Amino acid sequence: MATERGFDTLWGARTTRVSTKPGEGIMTPCAYTLGEPLLRFSADHQGLIETAGALGVHVGGAEANVAVGLARLGTPSAVLTQLPDNSLGSRVRGELERFGVDTSLITTVKGARMGLYFHEEGPAPRGGRVIYDRAGSAMANLTPADLPLHLFADGAAGLLHTTGITLGIGDGSRAAAMEAMDAARQANVPVSFDINHRSGLWDCATARPHYEAAIAAADVVFVAERDIKAIWPELDGPEALHRHFAMPLLVVSRGAAGALAIRAGCPTAHHPAFPVSGSACRIGRGDAFAAGFLHAWLNGMGTDDALAWGCASAAFKYTLPGDLPLLDASSVANLVATGFGDEIVR
Repeated sequence: MATERGFDTLWGARTTRVSTKPGEGIMTPCAYTLGEPLLRFSADHQGLIETAGALGVHVGGAEANVAVGLARLGTPSAVLTQLPDNSLGSRVRGELERFGVDTSLITTVKGARMGLYFHEEGPAPRGGRVIYDRAGSAMANLTPADLPLHLFADGAAGLLHTTGITLGIGDGSRAAAMEAMDAARQANVPVSFDINHRSGLWDCATARPHYEAAIAAADVVFVAERDIKAIWPELDGPEALHRHFAMPLLVVSRGAAGALAIRAGCPTAHHPAFPVSGSACRIGRGDAFAAGFLHAWLNGMGTDDALAWGCASAAFKYTLPGDLPLLDASSVANLVATGFGDEIVR
């Protein structure tokens, strides 16, 4: 199990070095996200894929979403991933760069596949649906040898973030993620892991031991409350999960009930969800929450404030189309401070 490391040890004051790449082109330390960016194809106007005459194209993927959210809030971020060496990979790289994410460490592979998914946005009672087409993708075939693990030892990294999705898309990416987490911990770099269970990739019983291995390597674990019940039905809620694995910090998203955070020896922190009028797209809310929380946590805010930033970022994302959380830092800060954010800025 992970042992708790002090805040100064995890982050300290390593925010003064400036250059032009990760370790050279942006202010370090940098938050690195390890995972697969995807291209999403969506039916318009809440229609069905099987009858759609045209599909909207978006860039997404959980770890890419977190990287964009962090960059938009002002925390330097970069993605560690593998893309096909073709126009689809170029589309993804260009979109991430456009929104401030460093892509200089992305590797490309000729003849590789781009991870895709297809999306229907349906109102209740129909609900939304996702169809994956990502088997054998470039990222699924990543290996530990493809990762620049020296980053965690040379001071360029201030955080490693990955998710259960990266563990689930392939044996290679899972091995790479676990080795990266181990390298980060050995270099005293904080590790963030979002369980982010996807039943379209693997079932709970298959995924569970791999999630538990990642939990043991993480300093911060994110999980949706519904996933606790599905993956660990014998445990009675978040507090039991935290005790069972002796996690340093467990952060639980609870939908309309907001979020909570549990640390050993501290009272459980709670924050309500911010009210939202309507929804442009539900996808990416959890990634926006993680980005908001991590931005606050990495910049020295307490757990209560980090929860507020997470909930505010999730609410802001709810109003945006597409996957990427194109957060506005001042608007999120205002929402955290006042609880309101619906005025017209002139």
